[in-house]
Amino acid sequence: MRIHVLGIVLVASILSGCQAKQATMQRSTAACISYQRMMIAPLPPYQHEQLRHACEQSLR
Repeated sequence: MRIHVLGIVLVASILSGCQAKQATMQRSTAACISYQRMMIAPLPPYQHEQLRHACEQSLR
């Protein structure tokens, strides 16, 4: 009985997680995609900040 409940909770959490991921992806703009790609790039901190700021501005 507990395994069935655990399975139902697991499936529900996976489905809700996928749905939340899709909502975030739909809000991505070109500036945000650029920022996300450059987050791991070896750039000076001020350039990372500029990319982040451009992403935030594009979402408004």
